[in-house]
Amino acid sequence: MKTIARVCVAILGAVLALSSVRAQESVENPVRTSPNPRLKFEHLTPDDGLSQGTVEAFLHDSQGFLWIGTWDGLNRYDGYSFKVFKPNPNDPHSLSGNLVHAIHEDSRGTIWVSTNNGLNRFDRNTERFTRYQHDPKNPRSLSYNEVWRTLEDPREAALWVLTTGGGLNRLDRNTGEFTRFSHDPNDPGSLSANEGRALFIDRHGALWVGTQGGLDRLDRKTGKFVHYRHAADNPRSLSQNAVWSIHEDRSGDLWVGTLEKGINRLDQKTGEFVRYGPDSADPKQRIEKGIVFAITEDSAGILWVATSVGLYRSDRERNEFFRYQADPNMNRPGFCGGSLV
Repeated sequence: MKTIARVCVAILGAVLALSSVRAQESVENPVRTSPNPRLKFEHLTPDDGLSQGTVEAFLHDSQGFLWIGTWDGLNRYDGYSFKVFKPNPNDPHSLSGNLVHAIHEDSRGTIWVSTNNGLNRFDRNTERFTRYQHDPKNPRSLSYNEVWRTLEDPREAALWVLTTGGGLNRLDRNTGEFTRFSHDPNDPGSLSANEGRALFIDRHGALWVGTQGGLDRLDRKTGKFVHYRHAADNPRSLSQNAVWSIHEDRSGDLWVGTLEKGINRLDQKTGEFVRYGPDSADPKQRIEKGIVFAITEDSAGILWVATSVGLYRSDRERNEFFRYQADPNMNRPGFCGGSLV
């Protein structure tokens, strides 16, 4: 198999890929360059066989394939060519939706594909999909068809499935049945909102959910959620309730990305946040207004933040962030999702 690294120098070379940077695929002009390495990106486009130019999801799987989810189909790249999977109205085992939000490989090697029209499980042997979709007559079916993220639970034979309008679902992979966790205005321990954007399990096994109503942590014993929300009179609270990304760093701090107010570092011992956003007094600690699609940490302990206004790289010693922006001379389709390779 031809090496994938040549194609994904931006993805694998600059932190295993912050694929979510909607940066017209060229991140070459850092705002402050002195301590920053210069990054260059190579590109795959529809001219190379990609089904569509707007990319929302990546997966580099255990067999070496690169999976790419676009606004019009799922692509599998072997280093030479693409195989494209799209919905076929005459084939119930085809992909259920054309817009791919996320791609996930579980510990069994199974590929799960989140789309605008349901969740799909890919059978590598037959290259067919099993669809999981909402059935209004079945309360054990998926709660809502637009699936944003999936996450395997290492503690049990379950897959967590987050939707954009039906809250959170727990899929029992052995039975194929779903348990729903949704927002109930009469239950303060329910999910903050039914529109979800982020899922994360920390080193202690706690499940975190990013919703458009705040950050939630599931209490597994009670089935209730602990809420972390913005409070206008508390500068140590979450900067904004619309949460789009979550990551735990090597020190155990939780980083939370928002829709418009940058990122937040949560000290889990105190429950307090430190904000790095457009309103930060120190410009060196400022993350400009834009969606924070993804956050990750590389092997050197450098934090990378993918946003709709560029890619940020942290300098932990100086407590600063450096921004890489798109080359305005490039005219390429862009990234817009939140997956990591």
